[in-house]
Amino acid sequence: MVVDESAFARGMVRTYLEMVGHRVVEAAGVREALEKLERHPVDVLLASLDLPGREVPLLLESIRRLPAGPPLLALTSGAEGGARPGGREGGFDDYQSKFDREGMLRSIERLAAAVRTAETPAPEAASSGGGWRPGGTS
Repeated sequence: MVVDESAFARGMVRTYLEMVGHRVVEAAGVREALEKLERHPVDVLLASLDLPGREVPLLLESIRRLPAGPPLLALTSGAEGGARPGGREGGFDDYQSKFDREGMLRSIERLAAAVRTAETPAPEAASSGGGWRPGGTS
């Protein structure tokens, strides 16, 4: 899922992700993102640090309260990546510039792989059917 108030930025990130085979859900703000998350489980949530007002802290708080919330990738609008406050120290799992396509794709793959590893049932759990949830989208 890509959360950014800018339709241009959402479209750009969506294009990056779809070019390598990801399915993408877009949201212009936190409320829309939370509503869509109820219907569309996602592997990774990408959120702009440029969201207005208290949107970023609200998104972090809301996602962290979910029982199986997705990892969070902060997107900055500059070339500095996560040098801005609000990256890892702000509660995100990773951070990248919106304009660093390769860095963003590496971060998404790393975060999604961590989710898949965590969801893989242990051999004894596999027979009981527990410990796995279907993957979603970005």
